[in-house]
Amino acid sequence: MVKQVIEEDTVKYWTDRVAPLLVQGKFTSLLLLENENLTWKSIMYNLPKRVLSFIINACIDSLPSYTNLHTWGKRLSDKCVFCPGTTGTLHHILSNCPVFLDRYEWRHNNLLRYMYKTFLENLSNGTIYTDLEGHSVTGGTIPPHILTTSLRPDLVILKEEQDITIVELTVPFEMNLKDAHQRKVEKYNSIVRDIQDKGYSVSFHAIEVGARGLIDRGNKSRLKRILRTTGSKIRPNEFFQTLSKLAILSSFSIFYARKERAWGEVRHLDP
Repeated sequence: MVKQVIEEDTVKYWTDRVAPLLVQGKFTSLLLLENENLTWKSIMYNLPKRVLSFIINACIDSLPSYTNLHTWGKRLSDKCVFCPGTTGTLHHILSNCPVFLDRYEWRHNNLLRYMYKTFLENLSNGTIYTDLEGHSVTGGTIPPHILTTSLRPDLVILKEEQDITIVELTVPFEMNLKDAHQRKVEKYNSIVRDIQDKGYSVSFHAIEVGARGLIDRGNKSRLKRILRTTGSKIRPNEFFQTLSKLAILSSFSIFYARKERAWGEVRHLDP
């Protein structure tokens, strides 16, 4: 009962105080639409104080991005320090800076490593290939006897050699979740058909976890199906919370290293 009252008060605060603001309201509307509340979820995750402050401010776009610093009169330019012709919004820093591609890959792989480990734990009569070092097959993730292709989906789960689940993970900015999903579905449509034509049973799942930790209903449903396929005994909500936490911690690291050109070999995060 106490939890419900606090959650209702938090949603009311976001609706009354945040939604009317143009920049902030878009993200809030998405959270309310999906019946999610990232602030509440973050508190439950028991995140370190600094990380919790980061994600709350990331959700309402009040972090010191180049755009905000310019708006606040603390910076002459609103441009990214590495992309002089590009506005340095939070979206740009967390998801769209070409200099940060290795950081986005690092964040993506933090989530992928956890998914791979979770799916593998209880899988019987099957094999999982993943686009991580040491876990692929002949440099890819789809065994060549099934299909020869240059595409490397993030996870390929084989059960009894005829049942194949293909998973492609993306960690986009929240407002791009649907576009990212559609893009990946279209990208893999032809491969799925080609494998089916060879007599295999194939299911494809494009999974999107927001850069600020949002997992919407559609993605939760898809992830639950994969958990059932692999026989995983983890509680779905625990699985979702860990994925969100990894996305938040990764984005926290990316944001606070935004002025550093070099990224180098950064250790992957463990849940």
